[in-house]
Amino acid sequence: MLMLLFVALFGQALHPAQFSSAKRYNAPLQMAGKETQMIPAQHPSTHVPHAKSGWWSVGETYWNAITNGSARNTAGAHASGDMANVWTFLNDQGVRGTGYNWFDQASNSWGPNPSERIEKLEPGTGNPGYPCHAFTKNGEIAVAHVAAKACLMISTREKRGEGEWTQTEITDPTYPSGFFWPTMSTSGDTVHIVAVYDCTYGSNLNNPVYFRSTDGGKTWDIKAYTLPEMPQDEKDAMFADQYTIVSRGNHVVFAWLQMDNSNYVGKSGNIGYIESLDGGNTWTYKPVYDCNFDFATAELVPPAFLPRSVAAAIDDNDVVHIAFGGSVWSRDAGTQVGWGTQYLYYGIMYWKSTQNTLTQKDFGIEYTMVDSHIQVTAAGYESFPNFINIPDVLGFQQFYFWGDYFPFDLIVGYNTSNEAVIYPHMVAEGGKVYLLYGSIVEDPMIYSGETPAFYRGVFLTVSDDNGDSFDQTNRTSWISYNRNYFFCDWSNYKGPVVENQDSVAYDGEILIEIPSDNTFSTMALNSGGGNLLIQWANTYYPGELQAGEMYGIMSLVLDKDMAGVYNNTREVWKGLWDNYNFGVKDVKGGIQDMRIFPNPAQNVATVLVNSICSKPYTLTVTNIMGQSVYTQNGNIGYGENRISLNINNLTPGIYLVNIKTDNATRTQKLIVK
Repeated sequence: MLMLLFVALFGQALHPAQFSSAKRYNAPLQMAGKETQMIPAQHPSTHVPHAKSGWWSVGETYWNAITNGSARNTAGAHASGDMANVWTFLNDQGVRGTGYNWFDQASNSWGPNPSERIEKLEPGTGNPGYPCHAFTKNGEIAVAHVAAKACLMISTREKRGEGEWTQTEITDPTYPSGFFWPTMSTSGDTVHIVAVYDCTYGSNLNNPVYFRSTDGGKTWDIKAYTLPEMPQDEKDAMFADQYTIVSRGNHVVFAWLQMDNSNYVGKSGNIGYIESLDGGNTWTYKPVYDCNFDFATAELVPPAFLPRSVAAAIDDNDVVHIAFGGSVWSRDAGTQVGWGTQYLYYGIMYWKSTQNTLTQKDFGIEYTMVDSHIQVTAAGYESFPNFINIPDVLGFQQFYFWGDYFPFDLIVGYNTSNEAVIYPHMVAEGGKVYLLYGSIVEDPMIYSGETPAFYRGVFLTVSDDNGDSFDQTNRTSWISYNRNYFFCDWSNYKGPVVENQDSVAYDGEILIEIPSDNTFSTMALNSGGGNLLIQWANTYYPGELQAGEMYGIMSLVLDKDMAGVYNNTREVWKGLWDNYNFGVKDVKGGIQDMRIFPNPAQNVATVLVNSICSKPYTLTVTNIMGQSVYTQNGNIGYGENRISLNINNLTPGIYLVNIKTDNATRTQKLIVK
């Protein structure tokens, strides 16, 4: 393994893969933010090339802008269980196109990493980029833009996973510069694509147009429809890839994020969608969030939650689900155009179409004025049951950072805009909402010379009540945590030690055995064969993806019933997951873990049970003679369960406490004093 010298905050040099014990302080939410200009990142910094290993890597590329900030479907899942991934392939010869890999159900494995793009083009005739993928009824389809040809290039094949790809082009003389940044969804052989025209890097003149095919991409009965149902000021303030299209049967939804900060022709932060109930023939506009943040005015702009990424899903009952990630921003009077102040409030907000349109007032942001400057003091939305924040990977029940503030400039990445939690993706089906997102990892951090940075990870949580609430504490999977790509030795880490309500320390040390940065995650728009398909990018060192350096495309096929269970964030640091065997854990009939505390105990003891399912249980206490002295019945649920055990009537001695379900049993010794 390549070894680097890391230097920690305050200048303390550490072993290349070791971080010593350190006190954590709760992030002071009352602090003013850092003044930042709201423009997409254009100049990535260097990083260490990815070193490919293991069975999770489905491809490699030298292209540094593979997913940007979008929620387009680079991962495809078919109801049969067939799955595929695409990405922007770029080899060391400068040949760019659509990289593709296929998941073989029979062998439960991916194919070898491809060495060429799927497009059959003569050298010098164009380099396709920004691909999407979806399955049709029997085959599959991919779309990419080709600037040199001023077209969208469509690649199809008649049978999933087999045969040669056939390329066709979509052009229109009305749009001589062509179409860019496509997003795509399918329902059977009906294909829906939205792309933008008048594209200029750094410009917001990216008006969307809609295309439809009803024969799997052979012909297009709707071409370059300009979507007049959208508000014009929001069409004029869309940046590149801040939009997504999803479909289920004849129900089609195109959702977007208004992000005007370059030309200042409108406001920023609004989220909306248009939906069609007849397969794309007619559309209706629906607002989701009226933000209307103004980066151009010289007047004071009060704090607002400003989105930076958006995702959409349609469930079995045609309810539309929207998730958007961002942070709180404001502008003092007289602030330079295009600049604002970003605060220590961030995360992902979830919304569905049974709710009212959100406004800034719904976020409960409070502030005061200090010397003519805005000072944010509270953000009520952080307590919402449908709000997702940085996941807890250290067992603190809340997140902590080095020092007295959260350094936004340590979050780096192409088009991340310094967000700590971003890139939501959703699947909504069976009364559940599966939400994938990217986040910084609270610890360990990495320091190299003068440049500190946070590691980033890919996380998945699930709502069991169709999005009404998310139990992020107990039901979050650390998807990118794996022995081959990011792994820590937790053997000397004993967990948190709470000192008071304002500070916490952890006991022991964390050894980083395999360091890497995992970000730009995507998820197939639906499950396939009961599985979720997740894809992301992997680099060796945290930081921006660097053109000219290779990094890996990772993929995980996960049983959707294991969402929030696999690599559970409450358990990873306890060493309960065996990452040598693809996340295999010692689970007996759904009961993962049983502990009793205090032990020895008197009067009352607590039995803690971790479970991956909801089941009735019987708890029995027996003495050393094998005689039952206490019995209790109840129900255990997902995650952590605490069962109070009244032992006031038991004589001092040794007892066995057994908990039993219909297919599992666990027993622990209890000493009564």
